[in-house]
Amino acid sequence: MDVHCKVKMPKAVVTEEIPPLIPEGCYEGSLGDCELFTYKGGEKLCLSFIIQAPDTALNGVIIKRFYNWYKRKTSRSWDFLRDYERVLGRHVDVGDEISPEFFKGKVLKLNVRTVSVSIKNRILPQFQKYSVVDYIEGFSREMTRSDLPF
Repeated sequence: MDVHCKVKMPKAVVTEEIPPLIPEGCYEGSLGDCELFTYKGGEKLCLSFIIQAPDTALNGVIIKRFYNWYKRKTSRSWDFLRDYERVLGRHVDVGDEISPEFFKGKVLKLNVRTVSVSIKNRILPQFQKYSVVDYIEGFSREMTRSDLPF
């Protein structure tokens, strides 16, 4: 049976690169880009980190870290605050303002994990798995000219 559709089928253009998949572990990386966006009624912060692994295929790979973003009240269990304090090496005082700007110019210790289950709790096939920064373990060192990609 030949079925003809009288409505023109919609098309979409894929605009995102395939996210990288690297072995889980601890890597050095520096802050590349920062994006604040709205998702499901809340603000999210996405930090893109550039892996610093000279003389390896992983050097320059970009891995992302996502946070809920709160402008006013925060708690000590907020992931961004915990990562911030690990880089700082101490607790942040009540009333202090914090920003991802603090991560610029630093090489950080990044704990990378593989995402193998979708947001809808479905197991992802191997080709759809990808890597994210699970948390920032702490400060490694200040960036030098040799850390720059050019």
